Amino acid sequence: MLGEKHYIYFWSFALYTIIGEQAKIALALISRRLRPYCLFDYILPVLYCSNIMQHVVTTETVRVVKKVDIYQLVQSHLSVIEQLQAHNLKGIQEFAQVCQKALQSGNTLFFMGNGGSAADSQHLASEFVGRFVKERRGLPAVALNTDTSILTAIGNDYGFENIFSRQVEALVNSGDVVVGLSTSGKSPNVVKAIETAKAKGAVTVGLTGDNGGRLQGLCDICIVVPTGITARIQEAHILIGHIVCEYIDQEDLPECLKTVIP
Repeated sequence: MLGEKHYIYFWSFALYTIIGEQAKIALALISRRLRPYCLFDYILPVLYCSNIMQHVVTTETVRVVKKVDIYQLVQSHLSVIEQLQAHNLKGIQEFAQVCQKALQSGNTLFFMGNGGSAADSQHLASEFVGRFVKERRGLPAVALNTDTSILTAIGNDYGFENIFSRQVEALVNSGDVVVGLSTSGKSPNVVKAIETAKAKGAVTVGLTGDNGGRLQGLCDICIVVPTGITARIQEAHILIGHIVCEYIDQEDLPECLKTVIP
């Protein structure tokens, strides 16, 4: 048989369930008046347990939503890559070929970008200077966003818009390849550096997204990832860069570049 205490638990929980959140205040007020059972002592544990149950339900619901979101994110990524494959293979091949030609001629590859694109620039430059897959000599590649002394000196003296163009002016020669990564295609410092590179006779490549921005009509080769979602654009940029690395690995390089320095 249930005792009086258990009946109080039962009816307290039932009342809370029916009335909802508003019951908290009402029950608290009632409990101040009722004796000898002191409902307040029984209601609080019930409310506490009820809140825990609500938290568990909410947490489980969030977990299910996250699973759906992850699936959709993967689908979004695959959709962008499929569109890239359908519309941009020619541009990617041209990008790989100009890089190969520059390296065979003793020229240098330059990469630049801001934020995540800066990280991608460093990543791709390292694949050439280090290695991608094959053992070979290091290939000349530079990320223009890595030297903090240069970046802060130029930024302080000439403005952030000039942090790349000033380096292009100092380092780039005719026949080099200058690659600007900008998900919008509108980054002022990348655009200005590309303009400077063209004036110096370098081959210019833009890796962008959305509608291509200013880089679309400015670069010799511009690969526009067909989406406006920044994360998907950056994922595609790394894929494009890795394709170029593998293309160069697979194609014949001069013997001087194939030789590994002991």
